[in-house]
Amino acid sequence: MTVRYFNHSRGEGPLTAQVLSGKRGEWYARRVWRPLVWYFRQVGAQFLVHDCLSRAGALTYTTLFAVVPMMTVAYAMFSLLPEFEALGERIQQFIFNNFVPDSSAVVQERLVEFSERARQLTAVGFVVLFVTAFLMLVTIEKTFNTIWQVAEPRRGVRRFLVYWGVLSLGPPLIAGGLFISLYLISLPLVSDLDAYGIGNAILGYLPMILTATGFTVLYFAVPNCQVPALHALLGGIATMLAFEGAKKAFTVVVGNSNLEPIYGTFAAVPLFLVWLYLVWVLILGGAILVRTLSLTRDVEDDDPEPLVVKCSRILQLLYDAHMDGHGISDLEIRDKVPLARSQYERVFGALQDLKLLTQTEEDGWLLGRNLKGLTLWELYQRLPDGVDEARLSAVTDMDHVVEPLKSLVAFGSNQMSVSLDSVFGGVR
Repeated sequence: MTVRYFNHSRGEGPLTAQVLSGKRGEWYARRVWRPLVWYFRQVGAQFLVHDCLSRAGALTYTTLFAVVPMMTVAYAMFSLLPEFEALGERIQQFIFNNFVPDSSAVVQERLVEFSERARQLTAVGFVVLFVTAFLMLVTIEKTFNTIWQVAEPRRGVRRFLVYWGVLSLGPPLIAGGLFISLYLISLPLVSDLDAYGIGNAILGYLPMILTATGFTVLYFAVPNCQVPALHALLGGIATMLAFEGAKKAFTVVVGNSNLEPIYGTFAAVPLFLVWLYLVWVLILGGAILVRTLSLTRDVEDDDPEPLVVKCSRILQLLYDAHMDGHGISDLEIRDKVPLARSQYERVFGALQDLKLLTQTEEDGWLLGRNLKGLTLWELYQRLPDGVDEARLSAVTDMDHVVEPLKSLVAFGSNQMSVSLDSVFGGVR
């Protein structure tokens, strides 16, 4: 431990300590507190902008129709091997015990009954059920692409493979968790820990780990763009924590309410719908969080560069990549051209309107058209914000873009440098 002594001969003392403490507080506020406040405000604002509450409602009803098909697909996967057929029932019980509130026992019975009937369908009926589950994933992808500002969805085989991966990943993931838990239970060390209640505590975290993993995969794989793995993981963990808290709160609220006099034996159905709605609200909130983590904090004083210059930088990256015969990823663009969310939406919106962007099969970007048919004036018309002499002079590395813009500003200044008296007085 280092102890610092104040040298009064140099003017150091309690006042200096207060100044140092104040500087630390200012640094903490600038580097930690203000960015956190900004990010949380962005999450809340974007949650409302993208109308996530209404989208969660639509996804709730879509999920209600897709639950039985997805359970049927899962059962069909396990029934391919007779020795794993019984495992499907254990997984179903594991899901309802750990991922659904305690009030849904009646719903569980009905869903199992429906899925068992669905397994007796013909091939055509099974295809219809699979299409229902597929359409749910289409809706999810559209919602996520809207949040990530992606104009084009996946197409063809890649889309099918991603959807099939999401459909088929859940059961093996939970099966793996069950196998791990059974293996741990069989270990002598865990058996010894059970005497102290530690073994059960360790296994109690397994559903949380599986939940966080599922959310992480959803945020990483579904959007048709590159999502940083760390951001997807942080979003998955945050959504899992919110999910666990919501499940406990929902169980308490339901335990203190009685809907049977109104709905009778179907009282669990509206509760299950409300729970599905809450889950989708949390999932979409997590998606907003993951997307916001990828954006630069919008501090106007630190980032005076006009949008048309930022857009030109992105076009330069696209053009250079085009000349080298490859595309460029969204992560590379954001790394080389820092953009706040509002700037990203404006710039990429302008590029897409001008058909200057084409998405690759690897979720990257290509130059969408020949630049000979486009002028800098057309680009400026869509992004005129912040184009003035002071801001343009601060840009030192884009002369081929800045000089024409400076000429435009100078010409406009000369043409508009007339008194308002002469403008309006000449009308009379």
